[in-house]
Amino acid sequence: MRVSKEWIFHNYPVYREQERILKNNIGRNPYRYTIDDKALLTSIKRYSLSVLAPPKKKDKEIIVFLPCRACWWETMEKLWEEYSQDDEKEVHVIPIFYYDCDYNGIVKDKHDEKTLY
Repeated sequence: MRVSKEWIFHNYPVYREQERILKNNIGRNPYRYTIDDKALLTSIKRYSLSVLAPPKKKDKEIIVFLPCRACWWETMEKLWEEYSQDDEKEVHVIPIFYYDCDYNGIVKDKHDEKTLY
């Protein structure tokens, strides 16, 4: 007996062809989330400026954490603690909401977990 690994039965990954068909038919792959980096940063800056007051001290660096899921806060918490102890930094946490989308990319339910922090 011997182990034989052959991949002649189907393409790997098996869904690659299905993704191509979806992209050709609806103009995008609904399973791939993409965002323009520049648009994201512009949006974050605009949102932060609308929520935050001007810095109390001009030479302070402003650090803004934008968590969307309360259960993921632990991934940012140590960095938040570190920055919060630095007198040269003004640190803010602004929880943001997120949406579910269906398989067509249609926006569905809104989730706002601000009260869970």
